Amino acid sequence: MQFQVLKASVKAYKNNLNTHNAYKEFREVRAQLRENNEDINGLKLTQYLKNYASIGEKYVRILEDIIEKNSLTDFDKANLLPTKLKKGVTL
Repeated sequence: MQFQVLKASVKAYKNNLNTHNAYKEFREVRAQLRENNEDINGLKLTQYLKNYASIGEKYVRILEDIIEKNSLTDFDKANLLPTKLKKGVTL
């Protein structure tokens, strides 16, 4: 899918990860981390996204590269408020 607005793209990706059966293991691992009061680590969770694209493991490596090159692990502890509140981001 192609999106004209980045926000729509991110929302669709988020919804897909949180609902599609292909990412059940991703959600289970994430839930287990939360249950154990462990940090959610996006870089480590990428390994459970190989089913997202037909290129599989290559997709995981691309994600890891993007995360590392853009220091996106800095956002692992971000707590995003629901968009309806529109009060910003807490860290």
